[in-house]
Amino acid sequence: MQIVKHMLPVMLAFTLLLAGCSSPEEKAIKEVITNELDLLKDLDSGAFEEYISYEELFSQSGEDAALSSEMKDVFDLFFKDFNYKIMEVTVDKKARTADAVIRLTTIDARSLAADFAKVYLKEEMMSTAHGEDTDSVSSLDNRYQLLRDLLTSNSYEKVETTCSMHLSKTEDKTWIIRKDSALENNLVGNLISCLADPDILSPKDTVTVYFDTIKGMSEEEMSRYFKMQNLLNTEDTQKNQIASALVKQLHKHFDYKIKDVSDDGYQASVTVEITTFDSDSIMDSYNRQFEEYLATADAVIDGEEGRLDKSHQLLLTCIKENTASNTSTITIPMNNDGVSWKMEMGKNLEEALFGKLSSSAASAETDSEE
Repeated sequence: MQIVKHMLPVMLAFTLLLAGCSSPEEKAIKEVITNELDLLKDLDSGAFEEYISYEELFSQSGEDAALSSEMKDVFDLFFKDFNYKIMEVTVDKKARTADAVIRLTTIDARSLAADFAKVYLKEEMMSTAHGEDTDSVSSLDNRYQLLRDLLTSNSYEKVETTCSMHLSKTEDKTWIIRKDSALENNLVGNLISCLADPDILSPKDTVTVYFDTIKGMSEEEMSRYFKMQNLLNTEDTQKNQIASALVKQLHKHFDYKIKDVSDDGYQASVTVEITTFDSDSIMDSYNRQFEEYLATADAVIDGEEGRLDKSHQLLLTCIKENTASNTSTITIPMNNDGVSWKMEMGKNLEEALFGKLSSSAASAETDSEE
């Protein structure tokens, strides 16, 4: 019994030693994987070009472009904290193939993709607000610029994922890694699939970005974004002044609060409480003053053109002098087109933001004639 007792530690150590041993094939495979993945950790090696197609990261852009400094910077920043551990190797000698299970450490790609979707939507809106062509926003270079800015300004947590790597043995008896789109996606922590995920922003996230962007616009940007001249359907100077006054009121009073969300996966609706200027108060004041004016002899003397001018002057004054706000609740329909959630910009949203003044201002000429 004493001999057995003393032999137990020796037998245990021997068993552990055997368990830790790898066959020559496994050693060769691990060496190939290590040599390749160590290059990704070496930011100066440029090895990412062998594994990750920079066009594939934004395949929906449909654009071919030369590798720019912005693109290289993105991968340098992304792989800054890259690490890996080979967990298991399985060899099929007959088929001359092998599979390896790798545990990868990357930055949180899903959080990065969600942040990208938010800034991309905001930039699309702001390009309209600046009167610019939105095609420049969707360019490959600009997308990489946005990613680089996010990676530079934000700190993302590190996450671990597990992937499989497949290898084949060549005729000269060397092992090579079979590179495919799945491996490409895995090495960037599934960033490619996250960027292409149509649900990366929920309906609530989408509406939040939309209204937050509006809140951050200047008066001039709001005017361009809502195309106020088109809203009033005129290039008339007086009506443009009314449009400008309406935007000033919106800029001063606008706020929102999301109250409820309904989402069935393909269609959704978001109920929003919107605060803006009190258009009813403005119109009540305008109607009262205009009726008082029509009861005077001046209204007859001024003639049709004079009454129209007076109508615009009174409406403009009432808008400028307004200090009252109003809160209303609307439900915004949304649909997912397979790329992202889209808001249906209907008449109810226009009226929630501007009340009935967009149509009232346009019909001021008819009011004056009556």
